Amino acid sequence: MSALLVTQRDEVAGTKRARELGPFAPGSSSAESFINELWDAGVIVLSRAPAWRTSDHRSEWVYMPEEYGWSSNVSAEQGDEAAVPAAELVECLFTDLDNNLQTSDEPILVAMIRELVEDAAYVYIELEMHKAGLELSCEAATRKVLRTMLETLSLADICAIGWQAAKNCGKCYTDNVAKSRRHAANILPGQMSRIAEARLLKPDAWKVERPINRVSRIERVLHDVIFAGQDEFFSWPLDVYFLEIVVPRLKNGCVVIPG
Repeated sequence: MSALLVTQRDEVAGTKRARELGPFAPGSSSAESFINELWDAGVIVLSRAPAWRTSDHRSEWVYMPEEYGWSSNVSAEQGDEAAVPAAELVECLFTDLDNNLQTSDEPILVAMIRELVEDAAYVYIELEMHKAGLELSCEAATRKVLRTMLETLSLADICAIGWQAAKNCGKCYTDNVAKSRRHAANILPGQMSRIAEARLLKPDAWKVERPINRVSRIERVLHDVIFAGQDEFFSWPLDVYFLEIVVPRLKNGCVVIPG
């Protein structure tokens, strides 16, 4: 909710500032998941939609949530039925996230981190496949490979693996090794697994770097508010990230930085 409302200006999302901060979530899958959860809980309302939308705008904001205006539907504890202004609510939420996290919050926090990292990796690979002239047609198999890799490889490593795998798939098509574009796209999961194995022999293997405006606002809340600005979300494997950052933060109320 903090990530969605942080771009609010006069109760309406400021699209220019939203783009400067990065997207709400890494991709449409995570955006739909989190916004639907807020919507179903009744804590947000859609206050503005772009003129180009169709009547079925709820299905469209999944892909462009920054183009819409969102307002809180949360009132103050003192009995005032009026919704708390977005800026005030965001400050309250930031304070709560900073001071009141407990060890019991670990399961839901870890689940959110896993979902964000997986979707970030998937969106990156989907874009690289598009650059190779192919459509990512094996989502379930690709996400299965990603879930396995994310436990022991960093997002920076996985994006590099996806970049090379997409390039290989494109070459298979242009060299007529694959019978069709779909056939070429379907070899992506296997390519990723083979490239990951080969990279184990190269401890200094090339990794992807991403600009700050590609980091989603949900990730920024995790980094800047909960984990005191530690942006290891991208450069550490999940098992190390959980052990070194998440668990100490929840147990001790502070971030422990190794080394």
